[in-house]
Amino acid sequence: MTTQTAQSGDAEVLQAHLERTAVAVFGGSSPITRIERRRAEFSSSYNCDILTVQLGVDQQFKAFLKDFGFVHIPKEQVPQRRERELRVYRDLLAGTNLGTAQYYGCVWDETAERYWLLLEYVPGIEVRYAEFSYWIEAARWLARMQGYFGAAARHAQLSTGNYLIEHDAAFFRDKAAQAGRAVAVFPPVYSTRLAPILHKHEQVVEMMAAQPRLLVHGHYRPQNILVSLDSTPLRICPVDWEVAALGSPLYDLAFLSDGFAGPMLDQLCVAYEQEARCCGLPLPGRAEMQYLLDCFGLHRMLTLLGKVASEQFAESGVAKVLDRAEIFSSRL
Repeated sequence: MTTQTAQSGDAEVLQAHLERTAVAVFGGSSPITRIERRRAEFSSSYNCDILTVQLGVDQQFKAFLKDFGFVHIPKEQVPQRRERELRVYRDLLAGTNLGTAQYYGCVWDETAERYWLLLEYVPGIEVRYAEFSYWIEAARWLARMQGYFGAAARHAQLSTGNYLIEHDAAFFRDKAAQAGRAVAVFPPVYSTRLAPILHKHEQVVEMMAAQPRLLVHGHYRPQNILVSLDSTPLRICPVDWEVAALGSPLYDLAFLSDGFAGPMLDQLCVAYEQEARCCGLPLPGRAEMQYLLDCFGLHRMLTLLGKVASEQFAESGVAKVLDRAEIFSSRL
């Protein structure tokens, strides 16, 4: 198949899918008269496009297309990651009214190597560029999401299909082992520093794995959380669910609160706790909660260290991550 033929085929497949989307989502009866496709401005491991779909003369909608067929940054288990994100949007988040992007369907064709996830386009800014008050709202959203899936009837959905990552002891130990192998390619001084950190991590693995299991985003970083400033009420919209998991409710909070200390950390934790109580989500006391956040913070540093070779970290970068890992380790 030539590139030109493939592109033509892509356009035809996309239009056919969007016509079905217009009917199913919007009840549209007007034909599609134009599709404008432009590359999303933010960086991603995949090609991502924003589609403006014109229906007839005076109706249009926007969609977000994530193309899993092209990976720009090396990733492990790409087929599992794309299947996981599809299932999360289609099977878990659809109809929840949690503010996540609405599922507009998918085009999954292994023969043509088309793996398109189509979602509602949600305009907004990443929380990392927003005022701190929006970080607090992101903490509240996290508790609401966990409370929603903590309900008995919905919690059963999480174990259906076995596509979510299990945050069991093997998961935590595997990340630690990856860190050891990755750091070993650097001068021996780094492995020497890492050894006591790995020992401390091993001491808390069983405790991390024993926490109550809920839906975990898995990469709840501020660049993966959109805030739609024009929405009333305020809309928090997490994206990129490729490493969604079953694990501790505090795993994601550790990602969000990473780098904060003192009053700002306290505000994030209080907001999360207040919303969790409103949603009937049981939490440990503050001291235990902080201890667990430090455990997951240490694990996050080991996860980063596991990528230092594949992502070509300089020695200075390895040293900085080890510095932070030593701080978390000293608290445990």
